[in-house]
Amino acid sequence: MLWSLAAWNTLVLLTSGHVAALAQEFMRIGCLLLATVMLSLLLAQAHGFVWVQAIEYAQDALTMSRGVYGTGFSSLTGLHGSHVLMGATLLAAFLMRHRAASYACAVNGFAGTV
Repeated sequence: MLWSLAAWNTLVLLTSGHVAALAQEFMRIGCLLLATVMLSLLLAQAHGFVWVQAIEYAQDALTMSRGVYGTGFSSLTGLHGSHVLMGATLLAAFLMRHRAASYACAVNGFAGTV
């Protein structure tokens, strides 16, 4: 079961960069509906990744008390999970601003900083 969860998260990680690039390009060329769809998909990917990671943690016997490897694995994946949560929070804020049409590319730059 854990291998299929790891494969799912790998797929999410590999595709999320492409989805973010598409959102940025659609915003740049003025396709606001497609940009909204891509941002929503990206946010869903972030939440899905964190949920799958939580399930992995709940099912996995590899904990910080299992030696150096367990400590390193738990620390690094936990840090990555918090990075994804912070990015999802910023993406949600950006998506709300985007939907409210309060984000002007010429004035504010673009979401590439998110």
